[in-house]
Amino acid sequence: MDIFNKAKESLTAAGKGFTQKASDVSGLAKVTMKIKEEEKQLDQSLKDLGSLLFNQYNEEAKQLFPQQTESIRQLYAALQQDREELAYLKGKKICPNCGAELDADVQRCISCGMNVENVVRPSQAQAFCQNCGSQLVPGSKFCNNCGTKIE
Repeated sequence: MDIFNKAKESLTAAGKGFTQKASDVSGLAKVTMKIKEEEKQLDQSLKDLGSLLFNQYNEEAKQLFPQQTESIRQLYAALQQDREELAYLKGKKICPNCGAELDADVQRCISCGMNVENVVRPSQAQAFCQNCGSQLVPGSKFCNNCGTKIE
């Protein structure tokens, strides 16, 4: 009977050890997932903060981080131009005021009411805003998208 008791004790100890290891693995997985979620939230918060600072304190950002702000400005301009080209290829145009995609024959934007009859294919456009990259209306003194004075 001693053999059976010893076997029982061994099996009980092994079961407790297995339960502890399973619990440890579960705890590791939970903490790892929590860390990944927190890192994801931190990345998003930093992205949001950067956008907020870039948009609200653009002049200060240009002075403090000239290379980065110029790179962002160029990317905005290229992205805007590519969006307009895509719209043109789909037989549409982009409102330079609000960015709505419109049918090519529309004379007024259905989202903001701006006159868009003179919006042209991007490759024919004459100028883009140095701040946000939006296509400028010829003769404008201010960007119709972000309000930046045109130099």
